[in-house]
Amino acid sequence: MDQIIWLILRRMRQPLLVLIGVYSVAVLGMVLVPGIEQDGQKTHMDFFHAIYFVSYTSTTIGFGELPTTFSSSQRMWAMVCIYMSVIGWIYSIGAILTLIQDPTFRQALVERRFANSVRKIKEPFYLLCGYGEAGVALVQALTHYNIRVVVIDKNQDRINELSLHDQKFPVFVPGLCADAEIPQHMLEAGLKHPSCSRVIALTESDAINLKIAITSKLLNPKLKVIARSGHEGTKSNISSFGTENIVDAFEIFAETIALALHSPDHYLLREFLSGISGTHFDKPPVPPRGMWIVCGYGRFGRYLVNHLEDEHLPTVVIESNDQVEPPPHGMILGRGTEANTLIEAGIKGAAGIIAGTDNDPNNLSIIMTARELNPDLFIVARQNSEANAALFEALDANIVMNPGQVLAKNIRGLVTMPKLSEFLERVSQYDNEWARGLFNRLEKVVGTDIVPDIWVIKVTEDEGPSILKAISRGNEVRIEHLMIDPYQRSIDLKALPLLFARGEDLRLMPAKITTLRIDDRILFCGVGHTYQRMRLLANDDYLLEQILLDRDIPRSGVMRWVLGYKKDAQAEI
Repeated sequence: MDQIIWLILRRMRQPLLVLIGVYSVAVLGMVLVPGIEQDGQKTHMDFFHAIYFVSYTSTTIGFGELPTTFSSSQRMWAMVCIYMSVIGWIYSIGAILTLIQDPTFRQALVERRFANSVRKIKEPFYLLCGYGEAGVALVQALTHYNIRVVVIDKNQDRINELSLHDQKFPVFVPGLCADAEIPQHMLEAGLKHPSCSRVIALTESDAINLKIAITSKLLNPKLKVIARSGHEGTKSNISSFGTENIVDAFEIFAETIALALHSPDHYLLREFLSGISGTHFDKPPVPPRGMWIVCGYGRFGRYLVNHLEDEHLPTVVIESNDQVEPPPHGMILGRGTEANTLIEAGIKGAAGIIAGTDNDPNNLSIIMTARELNPDLFIVARQNSEANAALFEALDANIVMNPGQVLAKNIRGLVTMPKLSEFLERVSQYDNEWARGLFNRLEKVVGTDIVPDIWVIKVTEDEGPSILKAISRGNEVRIEHLMIDPYQRSIDLKALPLLFARGEDLRLMPAKITTLRIDDRILFCGVGHTYQRMRLLANDDYLLEQILLDRDIPRSGVMRWVLGYKKDAQAEI
């Protein structure tokens, strides 16, 4: 607000001085100019009536000649006052219009409105810096779960796009066109807001993401930070001052491909559980083992080649730049769009091809040429721009790698389902057959056509007060009690406990008879109304007590007393 007032005072100083001068001269003149003579004596208007007259005359109200009829000299001066004030007001109004159109002043107003809208947020929210393709995908994913997001990006077109998309989001997403490198803009976006849960740096520049992470850690050290980075030096720098998560779309995707090759059922399980809940699930294609051709040996290609070689799969690299250091063994110079280059790479005997250049038309051309030479190829395509989504969809590749979607999916899992990440990390310690058995079990309990909800039940005062009260009264509450439909006790909810946490102790697939204690956490997955009904049990003393007693009881305390019910379930369990 100080900046806005300062701009107004600075730009309106001269117009205000002109108006003050005009009014001062007009009032002084009205006092000095003589009026109509009375009893041979000249009369003069006093200052009060002069100010009063000039005030209503200059504002075009015009009450008349007060306090007495004017003399010719007073009328002449009144005409001068009228024209002086009109000129003064025209000049001042022009200055006001110029101020309103001034970009600096308009930006200050926008920033003020934005800061006020952020200040009014009461729910936990994430501060997202960078609304590129990854940012758009992440906002869509987070708002799907009714999570508040505040966006800052220095590209006005992207902020305008956010405003257009706002009607599609379940919750309002404030956005500001500003440079996130400037700490003041980060503060306006809620960096020190008590409800700010995390800062996510997703700009295209590693240097800017580094600056955002440093700013966040210096101004709000307790705040968790997720930063996007693609270079090892920047990753080391960002991690050196405690940044919680550093994400790289190329590395994440390469690890996913390696997982699919090494443990296809682990890959299937991860894709199923980490999708957007409620959406249709199509089993992802599993890459075949064999010889792979990688077109493009930039950062993306290097990650893929390294992981493919770790899986002991032969690779052939096609690269147009002969200056790559160090060059991969057997590299073929070319773009991969030419049939002779692909034939030289052994396309007819290859199991799969990865079109991984940073040029979408080249990637499309590579795949179309390769498919003509070998129709049975497993195809992985890198899509660099969201604008080309329709082309890649028409291409019908087995896997399309969109960096924005990969980052959004990974970050969504980190911020909305941290316990799921712990679960998947523990699951990775088991072999592929164990993962297949778990997926089959999920298929029987919750089905695999729809991506399930993932949630955590905590035995705490804030998130599980009913469970906590029952335990404090001496009742034995088990996991199985939370898996009963509170409205139809003969039916079990379509849910499966995935992870049980008590302190530092973590257990995969806990038994339903596990007894709960204070501060226990249980990770569940389920479909339909399971999530809402289990939350209801955790927060409704009456419904949980009915489950523990396994019979209907009156909700009213008076009716319980009249019918002779015990105060709690302990006496009957």
